[in-house]
Amino acid sequence: MVVNSHLHYDHSGGNGQIPDAEVVVQAREWAHAKAAVRPGIWAICRRISDTGQRVRQVEGEYDLIR
Repeated sequence: MVVNSHLHYDHSGGNGQIPDAEVVVQAREWAHAKAAVRPGIWAICRRISDTGQRVRQVEGEYDLIR
């Protein structure tokens, strides 16, 4: 599991190095990145999707240990 606080390249650009990991990100952050005017931020979402990593979009506080 990889938890991204936000999707700037310096925080999520290496996600593809762990191809079997599930990516956890705030749903608002994912939507913001997809709607970004700057193509570089949306490119990160595409790279995550291209690796086949599952993306778990969460809302607010989220307990990862269940």
